[in-house]
Amino acid sequence: MNNLQMHHKTTKYLTIIMAIFLPLLLSLFMANALAAQEDSPRAPEAAVLTAVKNVNLTQAAAGSTVKYTIVITNAGTTTATSAMITDTLPTELTIISNTLSSSSGGSFGTSGQLITWTGSITNGTQVTLSFDAVLTDTVTNGTMITNTAEITGSGTLLTDTAVFTVLTEYKTYLPVVFKPLPSPTLTSISIPVSADDHASSKATASWTAVDGAVKYELVESQTADFASSTVIYSGTNTSFEISHASTWKNTYYYYVRAIHTDASVSSGGSNILAQSFIYLDEFNDPASGWAMRREDTDDVDNSAYYLNGQFKMKIHGRWDSLIAGPLTPVPTTWNSYRIDTKVQLGDGIDNLHSYGIIWGADWNDKSVPCPYKYGNAYRSCYNQYYRINVIWSNPNDYLTVGVKRIDGHSYASDKDISTTLMRSRQVYVSNPSGWNTWRIDVNSNGSMAIYVNGQHVTTVTDTHYIGGGRYFGLFASSDEYLGTAAYIPYYRVSPLN
Repeated sequence: MNNLQMHHKTTKYLTIIMAIFLPLLLSLFMANALAAQEDSPRAPEAAVLTAVKNVNLTQAAAGSTVKYTIVITNAGTTTATSAMITDTLPTELTIISNTLSSSSGGSFGTSGQLITWTGSITNGTQVTLSFDAVLTDTVTNGTMITNTAEITGSGTLLTDTAVFTVLTEYKTYLPVVFKPLPSPTLTSISIPVSADDHASSKATASWTAVDGAVKYELVESQTADFASSTVIYSGTNTSFEISHASTWKNTYYYYVRAIHTDASVSSGGSNILAQSFIYLDEFNDPASGWAMRREDTDDVDNSAYYLNGQFKMKIHGRWDSLIAGPLTPVPTTWNSYRIDTKVQLGDGIDNLHSYGIIWGADWNDKSVPCPYKYGNAYRSCYNQYYRINVIWSNPNDYLTVGVKRIDGHSYASDKDISTTLMRSRQVYVSNPSGWNTWRIDVNSNGSMAIYVNGQHVTTVTDTHYIGGGRYFGLFASSDEYLGTAAYIPYYRVSPLN
């Protein structure tokens, strides 16, 4: 056999060997690769967002109003924690700002032509952003108005576009097409006044006239987003007197719109104004929010709660105290205000039991709750305030009353650090052990007049916390005799100016 024959024979054998073993080697390599892939940790699936934008009209007349909706759905298995919607309106459109709403919270707003929403979208849920916009009356017939929304939050930029066309013709059977009315301006809502011993109060809403309007509608809501609202006035006047019974749900929001001769044509909503009416809590609904906000940390066996139409503060230990309040601020529009309440000590009233009334208190850090305890001390709220302290001294026929400005609290036990505005003095009342009615008139110039059962006790003057502190509440304490219990049937705050 020559060399050439041997070479051919060797090549033949190698070819046969490779044909037999190469598929086995490839199968073994792929199995190892798959096993390695299965053993390696998988990255969590991202949020999967989809976006749909719609407009309620396919054709719209110049000057008319259109409604947009943007629906973002998370079809993924994780939350889109930093989703953002941005929508820049074409120059032919102007947003009606008070119509902007979100179905699932988040933070949203407008700046010029830009509309934004930011928030989280949990898996399997969706967010709907909606708003109305007015088409300029100078836009050319036949113009296509294109509005595109951009959505981020899943690692991919999403867009969706809604388009409508400006009408090119009108049907002959249509009535005269009216130019939309401009929105009136809600100029003011006056400070509430009462003529029935503060059982209710009235305020007047005023707005500007609009040419072409035959009537106006004043809309009221107890939430700033007008999710639930009521038309409380419909008529030709440009003012209306609003009346509300005194209650702890005392803040309302308003806007006004103009109506054309053709009732189907109206202006957009005006600016929004808020006003608070007389605050009155008769402690028959725990939702009004009264709770303990601070207590002496030497002994924390204290409580504050609603009981049979009254609010009760209970001090179980000796040399102990607590503060309670609703976290409802006095409105900043009220330059001066009055506090009325009635208090009785009970549950085995004993020597040196006391109660008090608090006003001008702070809640400086609203990023943390009230109460908020850091280490051994409370920090977020009721750090500075004014307080009258009323001490019962058995068996005398007087109450011992003092007035202080509280400037802080000690870190060790939360006892107050104070400045005396009126030294403790004896105030004679017909029944120290019974119900006594208190009134504090707080004036913007720092003058604070205190009355018990209509009797003037004192007037003190101090301006440290008059302008800044807007929270109010109650106080109770014990001295060497434990067991103080103070009962309060109502607490009212009303404007003086």
